[in-house]
Amino acid sequence: MVNRRPTRITAILADYEGVVGPAIETLPVISNLVRNLNGYVSNVSGVPPEEVATHIKMLLKKHNTDTTSYALVMEYGVSVSEFSETVYGPELPAIRNAIGRDVELHGLMRSARVPIAVLSNNAEAYVRTASDAQGVTPLFVQFLCQESIHPYSKPNVGAYSTALGITKFTQDSHTVFLDDKPLNLVAPKELGLTTVYIGERAVQAGFVESIDFTFPTFKDFLRQLRRQDETTVMLT
Repeated sequence: MVNRRPTRITAILADYEGVVGPAIETLPVISNLVRNLNGYVSNVSGVPPEEVATHIKMLLKKHNTDTTSYALVMEYGVSVSEFSETVYGPELPAIRNAIGRDVELHGLMRSARVPIAVLSNNAEAYVRTASDAQGVTPLFVQFLCQESIHPYSKPNVGAYSTALGITKFTQDSHTVFLDDKPLNLVAPKELGLTTVYIGERAVQAGFVESIDFTFPTFKDFLRQLRRQDETTVMLT
């Protein structure tokens, strides 16, 4: 799917989980993370453990987010650092061991020759741990995670505006935003960014107009970047 003509690229803003890095649910520690999460939510909310899953769904809908940490911050005033330490902290060594170094990704990111920043609803401790394991942390100019974009969260337009303000990336088509959730591409499209959907699932009709380009993986996107000269990078 391509809705746009070739575009000159000056900066890349990308979601981490599911785009640059692996989806959490694919990691072998997922059962431990779910156990930690359920225990934390039960303690914070007072909801019995057997009702936590339903309670989380309610909070996500109420606060228009797909991120439990953000919903808990907004509902109960917890800190993202406390959430991260409780839910992710005990599992970070196992997460690091489960994600191998990605030499190909490292090479492709280096060849992009434009600044790349992360915009994630997840906790920075998880994102940096996973990125370190992949061996690509030094290739990001910034990590904009839940701690940085609070009180916003994707898909709220404030998350993207905050990220642009921090990175100084231009609010125009020369900045590309990538995500594996079509809903998260609506606001950046309205802001004038070039939007890229990463994934192979069919996109619902209501989101098609918010997507400029589609690629199966982040690596495929990076391979598609073309240098027309020493200073100009094109997305074609």
